[in-house]
Amino acid sequence: MYDDDKLDDNDISSLDDLKREVIDTHARGKISDNQYQNLKNEISELYEEIYDKKLGPLNEILDRSNGKILDKVRDEIAYAYAKGKISEAHYNILKEKASNYQNNN
Repeated sequence: MYDDDKLDDNDISSLDDLKREVIDTHARGKISDNQYQNLKNEISELYEEIYDKKLGPLNEILDRSNGKILDKVRDEIAYAYAKGKISEAHYNILKEKASNYQNNN
């Protein structure tokens, strides 16, 4: 991960690399299906944590941005889900949180 001891936007490219490495390792038969699923779920949890942190401070700035920032984060989350970076469960959690931010503002 990025050398700042925090899991944040800077770590997305590292997670992308890790995800590709896990896929390649599984394809070469070096890890079992069960190990692959466990690693895939752990990586999904890390992506979910990053996007959750992005949603966190939105209440303070949504009024100033007219929802543009929320739309951008939603698009990033949807893209991550479409690319298989996050599981359906994590996608649904993040989507619900984003909707709650919109409803509260």
